[in-house]
Parts: sequence; structure tokens; C-alpha cells
Amino acid sequence: MNFKNKRILIVEDERDYFEISSSIIKKEFGCGIDRAENGRDGLALALAGSYDLLLLDIGLPFLNGIELLKKLKSSGKFKTPVIMFTVRSELDLVSEALSLGIEGYLIKPFEIDEFVLKIKNALKK
Repeated sequence: MNFKNKRILIVEDERDYFEISSSIIKKEFGCGIDRAENGRDGLALALAGSYDLLLLDIGLPFLNGIELLKKLKSSGKFKTPVIMFTVRSELDLVSEALSLGIEGYLIKPFEIDEFVLKIKNALKK
């Protein structure tokens, strides 16, 4: 399957994780990638853009990932698959994210194979 025409929005405030994620995605899929460094900008880009996948951190400045996801879902026009990736593994956060209909949840640092597989599955939808 060709993913080169797909677009991914990565909402991540830590440059290292953004660089790692985007280099893996470019190598494996050749997708176009946009970045937001905080929840407020991520919300604006997600609502304004046409993305095939949203990679979303939880610990973001201005608006955390869970709050951002709730706002996207309540907008009624956001249908993009979401994969959350975070250093936080508390069961209540994972449960809340899953209850909001995300495609997957990755704990950082993540295994590259698992990261690629979750993205591939989400992009196929």
C-alpha cells in the first residue's frame, strides 16, 4: 500500500521525540508531516487541516492531549484516527484515552516495530 499521499499531524512538545517519530515515519511511509508544539496549536491545525492520522502526546503546554482530544471529538467534524504516545502509563489516563475512541496508545520510549505497525494499521482505515 502506498502511503506517500498521506498526511500526519504530530502534536509533541519535545523536539527529540518529534525528530525520532518523524524520521521513522518518513523512512517507513514517506508521508507528509506537520508539527504542533503545544495543545492549542495542535487543536487549531487538527481542525483546519486534512490529516490522515494524528499522533498526540498527553503532556502538552496550554492544553493537554486528553483535553485536546475531547475538544476535537466535541467539534463534530473531526474523524481522523488518533494514536496517543506518552511517557505516562497510568491506567486511568490510558482508559480515558481509549474511551475517547483512539486507535492506539504507545508508551515512550516505544518499540519502533510497534510504532510502525500502529501507524500502518491506522493509515489503512
